[in-house]
Amino acid sequence: DSRFDKKVPDVIPHDMRGTFIMQLIRNNMQRTKVIKYTGHDHVSSLEDYEERVAEETDAREFLDHI
Repeated sequence: DSRFDKKVPDVIPHDMRGTFIMQLIRNNMQRTKVIKYTGHDHVSSLEDYEERVAEETDAREFLDHI
């Protein structure tokens, strides 16, 4: 159905994994548990996700003070 194609964005499993990782980080889960639950081999794999969450937090704090 073409209506379905227009409403649902292209999502792949890796996108959902990234969202899951960011949610765990936002909720302050221990890094060792995050890598265990997501199949990463090393905590350094989380750096990009942690940076994105930090940027969100900085933006939110900035907007709260406007």
